[in-house]
Amino acid sequence: PSPVIADRVASVPVMPENEDAFNDDVIESLSQVSTDEEKPDLELEEKMQSTRGATTEIITEPKKKPSGAPKSSLRPKGRPQIQPDNEIKDTDSVDLANAVSSALSGIENELENLESPDVVSSESPGIETINASVGNALLKQIEPCWNVDVGNQNAYVKVTVRFSLDKNGKIERNEIKLISSEGGEGSAVRSAFTNAKKTIFKCQKKWDGFNLQDFDYAQWQQIVLTFNPDQMRNR
Repeated sequence: PSPVIADRVASVPVMPENEDAFNDDVIESLSQVSTDEEKPDLELEEKMQSTRGATTEIITEPKKKPSGAPKSSLRPKGRPQIQPDNEIKDTDSVDLANAVSSALSGIENELENLESPDVVSSESPGIETINASVGNALLKQIEPCWNVDVGNQNAYVKVTVRFSLDKNGKIERNEIKLISSEGGEGSAVRSAFTNAKKTIFKCQKKWDGFNLQDFDYAQWQQIVLTFNPDQMRNR
């Protein structure tokens, strides 16, 4: 087939009717707008990538906080137990009360075990008739030295005393103890006890020791003597 021949061939290039289509300023402006619109998207994507990376790093490789606990458990050192002041005071009060109660119980038991007739008795075991004989012999030596002052406050106080005698009939260590009292208190008891001691020492000096040699020493070594003003007044 034969080629088709155009009717007319332009010898000079013709510019397009729409010049703006080939305007460089317009093209550059459009390119700039497209680039500016893409930048926020790129920045947002970079931030998201950065956040994802940071999040992934925290999750996959968490930073371990140093632990203050020791690797091996150490046994704590024992500390002395310190009682508060009020507990110490309460403990001291209880101990003191127990000590006083124990002492009083001991005295009561001792008094119950002692034979204390109105005149005299011996703590050493023996036949009652012999004890009475020892008591009567000692009473005869003490009565002359004992005076009851009716007007004195000790005239109605009965006191019981205890003392030890050596083999010569003298009081050992010059020691006389008050065991009990009845019929008074306070200064009246002290006055009656003083009068009883004066009476015993006065008679010991008068007789140069109590004469009880007719009896076994074991029966009169320990003496419990009761001074009863009522009986003395009735004699």
